[in-house]
Amino acid sequence: MASEPKRVRVGPRESSIVDLCDATFNVVCGFLGVEHVLALRVVSKTVLGRLNSPTTRVTTGSVFLLGYKDTDKLRRVFPWLLSASCFQWTSSLSHLGWLSVLRFHGSDRVRNVSALRGIHTLTLSLVNGLVDVSPLGHVRNLTLSDCPEITDVSALGRVKTLVIAHCRNVTDVSALGEVETLSILSCRGVTDVSALGKNKTLTIKHCLGVADVSALGGVTTLDISYSKEITNVSMLGRVKKLFLSGCTGVTDVSALGGVEELDISRCTGVTDVSMLGRVKKLFLSGCTGSTDVSALGGVEELNISRCTGVTDVSMLGRVKKLFLIGCTGATDVSALGGVEELDISRCTGVIDVSALGRVKKLFLSGCTGVTDVSALGGVEELDISRCTGVIDVSALGRVKKLFLIGCTGVTDVSALGGVEELDLRGCPNIVTGMFALEGVKNLYT
Repeated sequence: MASEPKRVRVGPRESSIVDLCDATFNVVCGFLGVEHVLALRVVSKTVLGRLNSPTTRVTTGSVFLLGYKDTDKLRRVFPWLLSASCFQWTSSLSHLGWLSVLRFHGSDRVRNVSALRGIHTLTLSLVNGLVDVSPLGHVRNLTLSDCPEITDVSALGRVKTLVIAHCRNVTDVSALGEVETLSILSCRGVTDVSALGKNKTLTIKHCLGVADVSALGGVTTLDISYSKEITNVSMLGRVKKLFLSGCTGVTDVSALGGVEELDISRCTGVTDVSMLGRVKKLFLSGCTGSTDVSALGGVEELNISRCTGVTDVSMLGRVKKLFLIGCTGATDVSALGGVEELDISRCTGVIDVSALGRVKKLFLSGCTGVTDVSALGGVEELDISRCTGVIDVSALGRVKKLFLIGCTGVTDVSALGGVEELDLRGCPNIVTGMFALEGVKNLYT
């Protein structure tokens, strides 16, 4: 037989505001002591008592603390708390070890974190005096951010998810090769990542000292975005998900044809993508050096937005999801009728969209050259916002979701009564048909 949940009596000094909204409530408990401010937010939606009664029963919650000292009293008053966020802490951590989740932000006095070794998920941010993190080796999920005195992280090799961010004095990460999910962010002292080839998910961003990633080919998901010193990625062909966005030093991606999901957005030095035709998801947004995409017809999801040098997209008709946003060089989209989801927003050179009637989701926002949309009545979701040349929308009555934002040329919407979701914001010249839109479920004007 399940035990009765503990009853917690919230007295007048512990509770000042109780607000209930859709079974989610906030309790602001103030004045527990001079200048002690406690704000409590319960995240559980299970309420077993009446809030207008001095006795309330709940299951779990989250607490936010500012300069609060009497943590032993906190546990007695709210024994069901699992999560807390502490700001500008000035006292010992000895009474916080019973929490499951703790986010700790801002302190110059904390030196000993041994009391936190049993916490499940722990975030330590801007803890300036913290040097020794060896007691935290058993924490399951650990984030260390802006802790400038930390140098040794060798004891953290058994943490499951570890984030080390803006810790400028951390240089040696060789002991972290067994961490399942490891993120090293803006740690400029880190240069050698050769021991991290067994991590399942590895993120190394803005670490300007990292140049050699040849040992990381065994990582399942690797994100080394904005690592401008990296030039050679030839050993990363076995990575399943690889993110190289903003790696402007990379020019040769010919070895990456076996990657399942590849992001080389804003890699302006890449010109040849002919070997990437077997990649399932490929993101080339902003790769202004790439002009020939004829080999990419077998890609399932392809984003070549802002590749202004691309003019011929005739070989991309079998791509399921295709994004050509801002590809001003592309003018002929007649071969793209078989694409399931197509975004050619801001492709100002496109005029004829008559072949796109079978596309399920079609986005033409800002295509100012488009004037005739009569062939698009079978599209399920259609966005022709800011297509100022469009006047006649009478053929679009069967579209489920239709966005006409800023279509200043549209005056008559009487045929759109069957649309489920219709957005007419910024269409000031409509004079006919608003009465016919009473049956539209979601109408925005």
